[in-house]
Amino acid sequence: MTGYNNWPSGFTKSANAFSGGVFDGTNIWMLPHNATHLVKFNTATGDMTGYNGWPSGFTKGSGSFTGGVYDGTSIWLIPNNADRLIKVDSTTGEMTGYNNWPSGFAKQNSAFMGGVYDGENVWMIPFMADRLMKFGDSSDLSGLTLSKGALSPTFSASTTSYTAGVGNEVTSIDVTPTTADVEATVTVNGLSVPSGQAQVAALNVGDNTVTVMVTSGNGHTKTYTVTVTRAASTNADLIGLTLSAGTLSPAFNASTTSYTASVGNEMTSIDVTPTTADADATITVNGLAVAGGQGKAMALDVGDNTITVMVTSGNGDTKTYAVTVTRLASTNADLSGLTLSAGTLSPAFDASTTSYTATVGSDVTSLDITPTAADAEAAIAVNGSAAASGQAKASALNVGDNAITVQVTAKDGSTNKSYTVTVTRANSADNGNNGNNGNNGNNGNTGNTGNNGNNSNNSNNGETQGIIDTDMDTSTTIWINGKAVNVGTITTSQRNEQTVTTVTIDPNKLVEMLKLGGERPVVTISANNRTDALIAELNGQMIKVLEESHADLEIKLDNASYRIPAQQINIDAILRQMGTSIDLKDIIIQIEIASSTMENVKFVEDAARNSNVTLIVPPLDFTVRAIYGNQQVEVAEFNAFIERSITIPDNIDPNRMTTGVVIDPNGTIRHVPTKLIQQEGKYSAVISSLTNSTYSIIGSHVEFSDVAHHWGKQAINDMGSRLVLRGTGEGLFSPDRPITRAEFAAVIVRGLGLKLESGTIGFADVQASDWYSDAVRTARQYQFITGFEDGSFRPTEMITREQAMTVISKAMTLTGLKDQLPIQEAAVTLRPFSDGGQVAAWAQNDVAACILAGIITGRSDAALAVKESITRAEVTIMLQQLLKKSNLI
Repeated sequence: MTGYNNWPSGFTKSANAFSGGVFDGTNIWMLPHNATHLVKFNTATGDMTGYNGWPSGFTKGSGSFTGGVYDGTSIWLIPNNADRLIKVDSTTGEMTGYNNWPSGFAKQNSAFMGGVYDGENVWMIPFMADRLMKFGDSSDLSGLTLSKGALSPTFSASTTSYTAGVGNEVTSIDVTPTTADVEATVTVNGLSVPSGQAQVAALNVGDNTVTVMVTSGNGHTKTYTVTVTRAASTNADLIGLTLSAGTLSPAFNASTTSYTASVGNEMTSIDVTPTTADADATITVNGLAVAGGQGKAMALDVGDNTITVMVTSGNGDTKTYAVTVTRLASTNADLSGLTLSAGTLSPAFDASTTSYTATVGSDVTSLDITPTAADAEAAIAVNGSAAASGQAKASALNVGDNAITVQVTAKDGSTNKSYTVTVTRANSADNGNNGNNGNNGNNGNTGNTGNNGNNSNNSNNGETQGIIDTDMDTSTTIWINGKAVNVGTITTSQRNEQTVTTVTIDPNKLVEMLKLGGERPVVTISANNRTDALIAELNGQMIKVLEESHADLEIKLDNASYRIPAQQINIDAILRQMGTSIDLKDIIIQIEIASSTMENVKFVEDAARNSNVTLIVPPLDFTVRAIYGNQQVEVAEFNAFIERSITIPDNIDPNRMTTGVVIDPNGTIRHVPTKLIQQEGKYSAVISSLTNSTYSIIGSHVEFSDVAHHWGKQAINDMGSRLVLRGTGEGLFSPDRPITRAEFAAVIVRGLGLKLESGTIGFADVQASDWYSDAVRTARQYQFITGFEDGSFRPTEMITREQAMTVISKAMTLTGLKDQLPIQEAAVTLRPFSDGGQVAAWAQNDVAACILAGIITGRSDAALAVKESITRAEVTIMLQQLLKKSNLI
């Protein structure tokens, strides 16, 4: 045996000191009977520690305790003469007394003799006491109620998990827990609450977890959870709908879903501000997500504009409000310009002056009057005959006064304004010395003009040559900003059994006329005679001057026109190619429209037949070439879309046309973006392309059988008819199937009408033998795609919506659409979408650009779904919108 009497400091061992002990796994706790301290003996070290920090209100006397128990955390001292049960924290030594004896029990001396712990409760064994006493350690609830909803299942102390449902109108709920043990404490969502009293819990829409934690007297815990589901709102009402201009009729009421408003012609857009009755509802305006209480700008065309506001409630119910905003037609019937090809208006033109006079010589038998409307949509008639704004209208002149009436009818159809020009043509008797120094026999021209422009040199090669004179009746005219000018010569010749008209521009005269042409002048060469080819011929220095003036060159035949910005000819690149030592004025630039030769027509017809398409009009060749001595360079490619138009013959139904095409030298027919327009009763196909070549118009109507009832039917069949999209076999399109990255590259290249480029591809996983290799190379050349960091393209992976939007955004740069977008931070644009924060940093600006351009609105009203695969139908819609928003189709 080993004895220990190293009693703790301040403790004196007396008789009948202890009445038992308990072991906590390390220490023996000696339970005081007459001793003043509870003493802990460490069995490993032999150290003793005394505890006498008795709880407030308790006085340690003799015969205090007759035993104790250990519950794994605390030592419980069983009272003999003591008036209470005492718990001692085995770690800290802190003491807590309990004397909440039950009703009807009077604590006496020698009450209990030892105790037992059953895992939950302390049982005190009676000595003189009249009953066995259990000290409850219950962490149960005896009750749990809610102010709204019903618990499921019904409450039971042993069941710890419940659910309840409440309506959307319930924004909070009272939770009332009642403990089985009065000594237990309880919290609701971490907040302490007295047993039997309510605690408020706020509720969001959806599931709300309410946690009730009960802590027993000895520290045991038990957790009850109630999942309260607050129903989503069914409220899809608006409480407000306002316009930045105009007045709603009738006045707004949540139950009224159809409204009208009227605004003046000057309003080209309007802000629509819808406010939801329920903050959780979402809104779209014409399919575009908008936050409640915020304005959304809507463009307005003249006439009726339907603006649809769709509200989606929290539970998915929808309600649609429609506002028909009528933008009044313009009442502007003013002219902004009025010019004559001969004579001078008196007084000088002013829009508010409606009566003018002019005088011409007797030799002027007709003149061109050019009225320009202040409003481009106003209609003009000259002496009752329709005239185009900014275009000359010929008017015959008799000797004497000739009244020419210009009637302008505003777009509204009822506002009219008449301008009258009285042109006095002198009779021959008045013309004897009309400023021509007696040379009137030659009509005021030089002596050589007596030969009517056909001097002896004109016998050369059977050609005819003469100065273009706006006072002469000629079928070929040069215009600068719609005004006929005398700046060149015309030559007709034969080439391959075709008549060729060449207009050579005089550089000095052109420069002088450009000074009067204003900003961004348009130089137009028009031939109305039956020529097979029209060539505009300028030298390189003139092209440079036009380039610096930001001028466009336009050549026009009866059946076609070709308009090209001078800077797209890129005279500097031509000079580098031919030799920088050459003087620009020695380089000849020819811009040509020509009917294809019979040989080329047959080639095109064979190509159309092989492609199973129908030619609507004969092919035309569009060419730009540079000539210096024996050198000849064709300008075949441009870095912007260049317009050329082909007129649809009157005997051809324009609805037969589906697209314009390029016929490449290898016989391949490829789509180029084309739109059908109507001007002065004539239909024309306006073709936009980055290359020169042979062009025609085809009909190729396609309808895929599996899209007959699909939401993307119109776009899918349209793009199929334009030769942009191909089916998946047996007349099917498979609209909801995802699309690979290679397929998407091919679609974007075809959609923009780009010429396929072959050669080095630049991606390790794309081989020259792959069907998509040229399309991938072309897309990379135009910087639509960049691939991945490991140098791969991953052509067979499905492309995500995020990746597709990035490619479309890059294409917007080429079409010029991106330059037209409003400036707005990407984060602001993405904010209305619930998953806007999921857009990768590298894609944010591109996704935002697609949203701002109206190319996408999200897969749902509130989500972009950027990480999901894009479907063939979605690709079709995006591509069609890109071409439409870029004004290419």
